[in-house]
Amino acid sequence: MWCPTADCIYVFVLDQNLPGGIPEDFNCPECTKHYCIRCKVIYHENQTCEEYQIGADPDKNEAAFEELVKGKEFKQCPHCTAWVEKSEGCMHMTCRCGKEFCYRCGGVYLECEHTRHDNRVGFMVR
Repeated sequence: MWCPTADCIYVFVLDQNLPGGIPEDFNCPECTKHYCIRCKVIYHENQTCEEYQIGADPDKNEAAFEELVKGKEFKQCPHCTAWVEKSEGCMHMTCRCGKEFCYRCGGVYLECEHTRHDNRVGFMVR
């Protein structure tokens, strides 16, 4: 196998019979770069190969995010579509875009049935 660096001349042989199998990472003695042998990229610190490959593939990344969203009660801002998660408190949400909305229905804050009785003193209709 050639070192993945484009202009590096180092060639090495992967021994399939090594105890524990083929190592995951490779330090090239010629160009001194640290690579992941499986992914053939600069070594991805603090990530498994599977995690790296999901992040590198937009389709896999999107599928993994959709799976995460299914397990949680994330909502999208009705104005900018940014994802938000309510961890506590009332239905009043203020998105990073600055728009306010009802977390339950996405309606305009203080106009939907879930927030119109909010007097900003802490009382909310469920």
